[in-house]
Amino acid sequence: MTFNSTVIAPTKSIVVVIKVKNLMTISEYLISNMVNPTLFNDLLSHIAKNMSDKCWSDLGSLIRSDTRGRDIVYRPDVLKDAIILTLCSDPDDFQAGGGHNSSGVAVEGRHRPFFLRGFAPNNLTAVYYEGIRVLTHE
Repeated sequence: MTFNSTVIAPTKSIVVVIKVKNLMTISEYLISNMVNPTLFNDLLSHIAKNMSDKCWSDLGSLIRSDTRGRDIVYRPDVLKDAIILTLCSDPDDFQAGGGHNSSGVAVEGRHRPFFLRGFAPNNLTAVYYEGIRVLTHE
């Protein structure tokens, strides 16, 4: 969706008016600037941890930014405490073998790879839901 808008950016002594064609959210703006190679990996991982405290899907823009962003998100210290409850709301999204597909097609859930990356560093939510899956399906 493209639209024109005016952004007013106050500075110390003057107000700058900028015509903007595409507005970005704050997280998109920050992510686009976070791939700056001068940021330390520990600082970037701390930012990723703070983003994952709200919801795991907020990490999507950092994963898509570049390989460095992806590697930071997949660090065990980031995924261990990530909030993945919304990922687990639909069992078909994280189940192995597609879960409860009525068609009977045994495909992996669309979020299963990310779920397993959270399971590896013992994310408590991932361990709980994987335990339930193992008990009920195997």
